[in-house]
Amino acid sequence: MKKIIYLSLIIFGMLSFSSDDEVTYRLTIKGNFKKSVQGKKYFPSNPHFSPIVAVTHNKAYQLFPLGSKSTKGVKDVAETGNPAELLFEIQKAQSKKIILNYNTTTAFDGDEEVSLLVKVNKKNPYISLISMIAPSPDWVVGINKLRVLKQGKSMRKKKILLYAIDAGTDSGRVYSSSDSPTHPQRRIGILNKVGSQSIKDIPFAFLTIERI
Repeated sequence: MKKIIYLSLIIFGMLSFSSDDEVTYRLTIKGNFKKSVQGKKYFPSNPHFSPIVAVTHNKAYQLFPLGSKSTKGVKDVAETGNPAELLFEIQKAQSKKIILNYNTTTAFDGDEEVSLLVKVNKKNPYISLISMIAPSPDWVVGINKLRVLKQGKSMRKKKILLYAIDAGTDSGRVYSSSDSPTHPQRRIGILNKVGSQSIKDIPFAFLTIERI
């Protein structure tokens, strides 16, 4: 898990809570998908991100763990930006009480900033989120299973650099590649190159998680 990844400022604060108490967090995502950062080579004409889908959950749920295979919902988000199937999967998991709640944004430009609120509690102390890098074959940004409540303490603030992740469902090599389904489907992993260009040290977005 070297890059998705939980870098930078992290502040924990004391907060007494019972199993039913809810704590609200603001998630702010600032896009860094722009030509001045990513470079002119291969750069698309309409850089943007799909709607963010964020969930809070217990340890039994994972949205898109590295080394696993994408679900149908994650595949759809990664390839088309459409969250409908993923939201269906989330609602199904919510009925099994492994997800507390979820929230979404609208699509946003490559250098735009958006925010949303989510709630966690003692039984559901994890936050995960995902958004498509668009256009792209099957590339996303996000976090998987970040714990913000632990042993009576709540994380106050955290800043995270979001790098590109390959969902393993399409074999295209540049942003505007034609559809090229991957058979067999590969496992989710860090994306290190767009065409011949290295992007392994270039964040596509910045995430701030703050208790309010």
